[in-house]
Amino acid sequence: QMAPGLQPGSYGWSAMGNVLPFDDKQQVQRPEKYSFAENDVVGIGYDKQRGTLIFTKNGSRLKLQRRKIKGGQYYPAVGCGSRGARIEVNLGQEPFKYDFCNKEVDIMGEAAPATAAAA
Repeated sequence: QMAPGLQPGSYGWSAMGNVLPFDDKQQVQRPEKYSFAENDVVGIGYDKQRGTLIFTKNGSRLKLQRRKIKGGQYYPAVGCGSRGARIEVNLGQEPFKYDFCNKEVDIMGEAAPATAAAA
């Protein structure tokens, strides 16, 4: 059992602000800027056209991104190593805190459904 980003062919974002898997060419500078904690709302969007992961926190897009994502089938996953932790996941059943459909029109398309984006 490994967290997303530690499993081959997966990507993840750790609470310490690192994007996984580690990539020496795309190393996160000052990862503490991108860390998250209890009650933060975080999301990862996948721009398939550009092969880029987009990261959001509490309704704002971060400058943090990961380029050169290999094409393929990706599925949402959450890893947690804390006993008793509670996680709420939104896969489009509610509006996203970061409005991908209106803020990322070049990625999502004019009439993209809300379920096409990450939390």
